[in-house]
Amino acid sequence: MSDEVFVRLAQHLESSGFEEAITDFAFEHGDKFLKLGGPASPEASEHSLECYHAYQLFQKTIETQLEAFLASEGLDEQSFLKLCVEANKNDDDDSTSLINGFLASLEYENFCQFMLDFVEEQQKGEEEEEEA
Repeated sequence: MSDEVFVRLAQHLESSGFEEAITDFAFEHGDKFLKLGGPASPEASEHSLECYHAYQLFQKTIETQLEAFLASEGLDEQSFLKLCVEANKNDDDDSTSLINGFLASLEYENFCQFMLDFVEEQQKGEEEEEEA
């Protein structure tokens, strides 16, 4: 059963505009992760309150998507967590990587790295356009 739930979760994320929402979010908040003309390090001991606030907004975005999915499946958070534990015990590679990716995105350092990578890609794209 857990495999089917995670397949449907992946489908839900694809069909709900989740990726587009995350990209829009990164465009909107990416500039907060620049310091003195360069990206802030995700390992830095201090981050601005703006960065942390962006992280909290990102968490809310993820939670909203997950809550919508759980409601459509008729699952509560505890049942979903049990399915996650079960999938990890069974070493289901597809489910495990989806779970780990989802959870990792909710860790502050991983979020910062995502934002820094996004900003870096945007800067590279802008430089390439200017050279062309």
